[in-house]
Amino acid sequence: MSSLVSLMGIGLLACIFSCYSMYADSQSVPGGATVRLNVSVGRSAIANVDDDFVCATLDWWPPEKCDYGTCSWHRASLLNLDLSNKILFNAVKAFSPLKIRLGGSLQDKVLYATDDLKQPCPQFGKDPKSMFGFTEGCLTMARWDQLNAFFKQTGYKSSSV
Repeated sequence: MSSLVSLMGIGLLACIFSCYSMYADSQSVPGGATVRLNVSVGRSAIANVDDDFVCATLDWWPPEKCDYGTCSWHRASLLNLDLSNKILFNAVKAFSPLKIRLGGSLQDKVLYATDDLKQPCPQFGKDPKSMFGFTEGCLTMARWDQLNAFFKQTGYKSSSV
């Protein structure tokens, strides 16, 4: 598992370092209602954005994450978001087909409690000496199943990009 995570990290770094040759252009359609976006690396397009593209990000921050004296994350992360909240459910469903990005600053510190995880499944903890001020944290398979069920019930659209 750690070699897979390392490989993914190397791929991300390669992508970041290649950004110097990346550019994007867009073309507005009369009326300004639709914009077509082409993303290119070098001379060839690497992705197209669907006409119905709506995207949101769910982050990993634990409730202890504070900035400038404000601890705004409380219960708004992948780890503890109340998936039974009807307002949240209806909001996500209203944006269907919604593409949801699971990630954020702590992504590289996430452990996944799969069968091949050969260590305890810890929660994120504060550590001022660590990058972003937190230790590694773990997503349990039970929480993954809850998130996956929520996404399916709200009509998310899977993305091949």
